[in-house]
Amino acid sequence: MKKLILLTTLALLGCATETKYKTQLNTWIQSSKTDLVSHWGVPDKTYKPDKETELLAYKRSTKINKVKYWCTTTFILKNNIVDSWKTEGNDCTSY
Repeated sequence: MKKLILLTTLALLGCATETKYKTQLNTWIQSSKTDLVSHWGVPDKTYKPDKETELLAYKRSTKINKVKYWCTTTFILKNNIVDSWKTEGNDCTSY
């Protein structure tokens, strides 16, 4: 049974790609902070380096067979509008 779960997990992970995730993130450019938060939820961390700029960071992680997979996605907002984004981690992928 453990082998079946592992094989299924690996098959699903094989379908997820960084390119798909980046494409998905690009759809948020020019979206409002309100729309972003209503879809993504409350961010795990925020930072406001100046009056016009705000960074909203979303973190996710999972552990499969003692290996930790994680991704932090940070949206950079200018005047409450998504201007850009950046990712960090070994599992910034999407289906």
